[in-house]
Amino acid sequence: ASAKDIRPVITTRAGPVMGAVERDVVVYRGIPYAAAPVGPLRWRAPQPAARWSKVRDATRFGAICLQPPAPGDAGVGLEPQSEDCLTLNIWRPDTAARHLPVMVWLHGGGYVNGSASAPLYDGTALARRGVVVVTLNYRLGHFGFFSHPGLSPGDGPNFGLLDQRAALRWVRDNIDRFGGDPGSVTLFGNSAGGESILFLMAMPGARGLFQRAIVESGLGGRALPTSASAIDPVRGQAPIADLRALPASAVLGWGKPSVYRGFGPAIDGRTVTADLSATFKAGQEARVPLIIGFNALEFPIALMGGASALPMFVHHSPIERAGWIAAYGSESVYTDQVASDVLFRAPAYRLAQAHAAHGAPTWLYAFDAVPPPQSKLNRAPHAAERAYVFGTLNRAPWPTGPADEALSTEMTARWTAFAAHGTPNTRGTVAWPSVERNRAMTGLRLTGARGQLLDPLPDKLLARFGLEAVP
Repeated sequence: ASAKDIRPVITTRAGPVMGAVERDVVVYRGIPYAAAPVGPLRWRAPQPAARWSKVRDATRFGAICLQPPAPGDAGVGLEPQSEDCLTLNIWRPDTAARHLPVMVWLHGGGYVNGSASAPLYDGTALARRGVVVVTLNYRLGHFGFFSHPGLSPGDGPNFGLLDQRAALRWVRDNIDRFGGDPGSVTLFGNSAGGESILFLMAMPGARGLFQRAIVESGLGGRALPTSASAIDPVRGQAPIADLRALPASAVLGWGKPSVYRGFGPAIDGRTVTADLSATFKAGQEARVPLIIGFNALEFPIALMGGASALPMFVHHSPIERAGWIAAYGSESVYTDQVASDVLFRAPAYRLAQAHAAHGAPTWLYAFDAVPPPQSKLNRAPHAAERAYVFGTLNRAPWPTGPADEALSTEMTARWTAFAAHGTPNTRGTVAWPSVERNRAMTGLRLTGARGQLLDPLPDKLLARFGLEAVP
């Protein structure tokens, strides 16, 4: 179908879908990429969606996956919630061009919250730069990550990751019909979505489904539980058939788990075979071109309760704490920065070093667009980069100005250039040095100012983080 049609229709492998032309972009929403994971399909690997013959209306988003309330979270869509939520959305330029690069977004939210339909993740601005944008839902919370002795091999506990892989297989099989190139797929994602990309890079069953990756504040340094150790001692005693028969509200009522207390993907020997640090150090990840980075102050501890909030994120004994304070130079700097560094900055450096050491093109960044004074922050917090990447600054949690617009323009240009050509360097922008095989920790500091290179870590902190000093 021509993109000039009022209601363009594309026939996917499962059936025809009707999208909408919205100015200079064509949008398809709520396309199922897998069967509804309900009833006997709850806590099973995703199954193919049933075929349909009549044209399916794809002008409205599907339901978001079941999740606890998250007031004020810009990464959660406004649609109703449902266990039947495995859908994706596509934005493409209103043009007859074919073989366009594809960018697939994996949302964050700690594996508990988030959705593909949040206005923050509107793909219009990126699609206008000549790419096809895909956003997708995946199972969250206890629906997406659940260990039980009654699960069959090949099913859980990493259902959310299996959903993501199923969506990528759908993209491989169908995206050419939307003008995209299935051989030029770039994953990009934030927080739990960024960490999911790292897991997909490490997952043998995901090889070949994507060719590039952008990891924004993707953790990556956590010690993972095994599927056996993640079994709930109470629910693990109930027959899995009985648990599948529970109403979805009962499962949601089990409570909101936290990624910082070990919730999320677990080592099962198939989907996840080891901690990410060990996988990358051994060179067992997909050696695709990679952009990886972090925000300058992921967690503003001063606004979260000060030192009393630290045990939620870091666990240092009094002796260890004294050594860390010495490495940072003062207790106030330690309190302010250590959680952000341990969870995000150091893993980004470590994974970038390892990936580059095995010959894969790697670029490292720090995002630090400083919010205005009324935000009470002096550095960019967790997830602040999303609105800049998507060009949706009208959805940012603080007022923005010309410097923010310029940075957003630079980031959308760099991200789409990477998707199209495998490098984030574009004409008219400051050269972004790659991380070299000699493990030099070079990179770019993305701020409202131009041309700033990434600050090196002090030698005392390098040792603390288990990083190699570079001459």
